[in-house]
Amino acid sequence: MKKTAIYALCDPITHQVRYIGQSVRPHVRYWEHNAPQFLIGKTHKINWLKKLHREGLMPELVILDWVDSRQSDEAEIAWIRELRKAGVPLTNGTDGGKNPVKKSSPTSYVPNIKQLRLL
Repeated sequence: MKKTAIYALCDPITHQVRYIGQSVRPHVRYWEHNAPQFLIGKTHKINWLKKLHREGLMPELVILDWVDSRQSDEAEIAWIRELRKAGVPLTNGTDGGKNPVKKSSPTSYVPNIKQLRLL
């Protein structure tokens, strides 16, 4: 069974979660997030990362969960939804998922946001 990480990029000073993503290779994906060739455009996430880099900082990578890859979209969407519901100012430009589930679809994945002391 292939596993996918649900991860957070966090502010290195406040430790607040700023972005939720998914990857089968989260440490590689972390470096892609920070590579200059990928910091193009003016999304909220890119602006936040560029600001950190100008200050000589890098975001923190926190692995929130490892899930069956068939459940990764559902898990990412659930994390984003619950953190937004808790008032966390995420930089995600979408609600998550590569192939988002229908809003009416029941979700079996429940993120444990209480595990985060980063809220």
